[in-house]
Amino acid sequence: MFAVTYKPDATFQPKALRDAVAKLGITVVRFHISLGGQVLEEGGKQFFIVGKERFLVVNSPKLPTDSPIGAMGVVDDSTNPYELKIDDYKPLKK
Repeated sequence: MFAVTYKPDATFQPKALRDAVAKLGITVVRFHISLGGQVLEEGGKQFFIVGKERFLVVNSPKLPTDSPIGAMGVVDDSTNPYELKIDDYKPLKK
């Protein structure tokens, strides 16, 4: 297991991460991420917005849309948009 920390304006690039670690003989099985952002509702679906990134929230508890939250979850990067299954979340100070 390894962790990657992004600058606030960076983008999540799972293919680049997979390619980089593959050179070391490591295969990424899944991405478990920690992120802070805001949830938006569109067309009956929830999207977790982090900077320029947009994750479709799936198989997760209903999340608050009125304030920023911190969350941890698993990303399915084989979908577009990426799907995010949130394991845990908490409100963040505005």
